[in-house]
Amino acid sequence: MDYIGIRVDQYPFAISCDGKYYKRSGSTLRELQGFELQNFLLERAGKAWDSMPIPGVSVNDLDKEALNAFRRKAVENQRMSESEVDVTGAYVKVAFFAPAGTYGMNSEADIIYKDDIHGPLITQTDKTLEILYTKYFKALISYEKLQRIETYMLSMGVIRELLLNPINHKQYEKGIPIQVSVFEDHVEIFNMGLWPTSIPVDDTLYQKHESIPYNPKIADVFYRAGEIESWGRGFLKIRQECEKIGAPLPIMKKSENGITMNAIACGKYLEILNINKREDSAKVVNEAISLLDGNGDWIVDDDGASIIVETLRKPSKEEKEWRERIAKAYEYMLEVCSVKLNEREKKKIYPIVEHFKRHDEIDRTTAQMVCGKSATTISYLNKLISIGVLKKEKSSVATIYKIADYKKSKMDKN
Repeated sequence: MDYIGIRVDQYPFAISCDGKYYKRSGSTLRELQGFELQNFLLERAGKAWDSMPIPGVSVNDLDKEALNAFRRKAVENQRMSESEVDVTGAYVKVAFFAPAGTYGMNSEADIIYKDDIHGPLITQTDKTLEILYTKYFKALISYEKLQRIETYMLSMGVIRELLLNPINHKQYEKGIPIQVSVFEDHVEIFNMGLWPTSIPVDDTLYQKHESIPYNPKIADVFYRAGEIESWGRGFLKIRQECEKIGAPLPIMKKSENGITMNAIACGKYLEILNINKREDSAKVVNEAISLLDGNGDWIVDDDGASIIVETLRKPSKEEKEWRERIAKAYEYMLEVCSVKLNEREKKKIYPIVEHFKRHDEIDRTTAQMVCGKSATTISYLNKLISIGVLKKEKSSVATIYKIADYKKSKMDKN
């Protein structure tokens, strides 16, 4: 008897017939259904049931207690190390350091206060920025005429890029957190990371260069979230921000332990800071004095002009208190005027307000002089009275305008 034999090799994956799967058992052929079909397909795919994801399950559905128990038992039984069961150091440490003696007996190395920023990496940048600009960075106040201006050490754009770089490129396997050290006039950000040898650390760093992320997967997440670029533009953006605010480019220091970025405050901030320091530390008064001889006559030079010398003297307690009172009153006047005067009024009245930077009263004649002999000077003085920064007192000679009692006044900003 002649016959034809057909040999079919076993396929590594399942093949359906008209959308159905069959299995031969002895001389019979039966359709696979239900769990039997599911297990058959998994077996052909080289997978097990417990390796398949469960649809609809999120991280929030996981039991934290069970995960912690697994970590603890795995380490206790020496089946896994601590570094394998947990990622340590994946957070940001922030600390504030003050000049020696600012807080009693503190040294420059003493931490005045500190915070740790934990949570998902994608949220750590925003959390760190928020706490820096609400707790650590001090906005120095200045005025352009009567316009109040707040100046921070560095712009948020600079700090954001300086934080995004270490968060994306840090060596998380070493377990050392990112460290942000805030000082009076600069910020240092330390990152336990490796710097690519092909990218220089001089000023060319702030030009366009290739992107070589140490953590490609983390960098990809931040790129898709719109936090970073994929072609190494982070330092270029830092340069643009520094040019915008007048700050020097941050200096990179590379060592065996990691990378430190030293960002110095912008010029405007340092200028205001130094002015405030000089005013706070002023312990002497500079005066010009004409010299007298023993008979009480002026000592003159060959041209008949009085000889004047500059002297330094310590102010009295009363004079110090008067100067402090004037300074506080002047600050109060600026604050009120910046809110309650329109732009035209600010421009016209500003010379009168500036007079009170070193005086506690003014008369109409002096006001006309500082305003340029303006006929409407009296209306400017009345305006300052109406907003609560001046009060009018009459003397036997003329009407005097004095600084109002700012301690009792309440500024209505509405």
